[in-house]
Amino acid sequence: MRAVRAGRDRREVAELLGVTVESVTDWWAAWQAGGREASVSKTRGRRVGEHQVLDPDRQQCPDRP
Repeated sequence: MRAVRAGRDRREVAELLGVTVESVTDWWAAWQAGGREASVSKTRGRRVGEHQVLDPDRQQCPDRP
């Protein structure tokens, strides 16, 4: 965000970071809405143990039929 605030073009920042311009735009919008805390990535995915397909015994020994 420092580069964008300093006046660098979002396209240039995206190229430097190897991301899309849309990502930089999203990050900038989050930064403007709530600063650093709003722009930090949140934990993604399911919580550990949630929706387990295998029972605990099968999880410990994957080679067991």
